[in-house]
Amino acid sequence: MRHWLPEPRILNVLIRSGISIGPEDGGPYQPLWRSELRKQLQEKPTSDGKPLTREEADSCIDKALASGALDSDGIFTFRVKGTRKQIVEQILEVCELWNEPMTRAKAEAKADAAIRAIRSQRVFAWLSWAISIMVIILALLLVICTITAQADPCGDH
Repeated sequence: MRHWLPEPRILNVLIRSGISIGPEDGGPYQPLWRSELRKQLQEKPTSDGKPLTREEADSCIDKALASGALDSDGIFTFRVKGTRKQIVEQILEVCELWNEPMTRAKAEAKADAAIRAIRSQRVFAWLSWAISIMVIILALLLVICTITAQADPCGDH
């Protein structure tokens, strides 16, 4: 038996009114990004030319979630370490695992952009610490000068 849901919000989940729900709809909730990613994985042929089954695509997604390559919002990220050459190889390896076409030139461009971003983040972090330390020193000097001026208001010894 299917029940019609008159309320737009049930169990704090947005559901459009006029939608019915039945026992077959009671499976575990799967985020929208997961079904979209599954569909994309199933549409792309693997290296042997065969498409992935639903179970294989879900297995790939679960492995990516477990390894940290996917976060809970479905955003694909990966961490790389090493020299520029090692980073390029890691980018190519990950793209091959995800069946994404990537040329070496594109991988090198992405590696260069990532290295530039890391360098600018490091410079910004160093500058913000240096400025913070200078502000603290100037504040201490101001406090010392204020205390000294109050102790000797006339300036005479």
